Amino acid sequence: MRQDFTIGIDCGSTTTKAVIFSKTGGIVGTGRRRVPQHTDEPRHVERDMHEAWQAVVEAVREALDVSGLSGEDIAGVGVTAHGDGLFVLDRSSQPLGRGIMSLDSRATEIHDEWKREGRLEKVVPIAGQRPYPYSATTLLAWMKRNQPDRYQAIGTVFFAKDWIRLCLTGEIATDLTEASTSFTDLYTQDYSDSILEVLDLREIRGALPKMLLSCDQGGTITAEAAGGPGQR
Repeated sequence: MRQDFTIGIDCGSTTTKAVIFSKTGGIVGTGRRRVPQHTDEPRHVERDMHEAWQAVVEAVREALDVSGLSGEDIAGVGVTAHGDGLFVLDRSSQPLGRGIMSLDSRATEIHDEWKREGRLEKVVPIAGQRPYPYSATTLLAWMKRNQPDRYQAIGTVFFAKDWIRLCLTGEIATDLTEASTSFTDLYTQDYSDSILEVLDLREIRGALPKMLLSCDQGGTITAEAAGGPGQR
């Protein structure tokens, strides 16, 4: 078993790509699948989490077929995806509805309220930035107001890349890069209770997962994930 190759997976806002690299950085196989955006309601742009995972499976399979390799040749997998937005799981680690993408603008009115009330400026000294209408915090506030049962059922708050990691490894986590867009203290680089307090989201603290650094190993590919679609 050579394990001379790595796979990079990118779940973009329209297309999921998988690329297999050699040790020297050469590309030996690629695969891609389009992932539907669901716009059932005005200003809503969502992604079905199961469809997103299926697209990853198919893109990786295509890349392996093109390269003539098998999973046994792969030493590691790196995952990235579109940023911001909001992906939530229930307390059984199952998708709690569709993921909300950063193209979504449903929470604009809440963002405008926060601006008038001075909350955005209160967050800046803590986080070093203001929430945007498509930030996870703003979308959580929208959910709390408009879908309270769903909000109360949240067991995990994370992002698009984190869902793919969970499907690949069975591990729930995020990384500092993603978490820092909404939830972390600029100085401690840890989750900030003060941000949640300012934005009236304090009850969500227990749903924020462990944070990794972007270069940390996020888990090991499970036999179930290696076997193809049908999991989760």
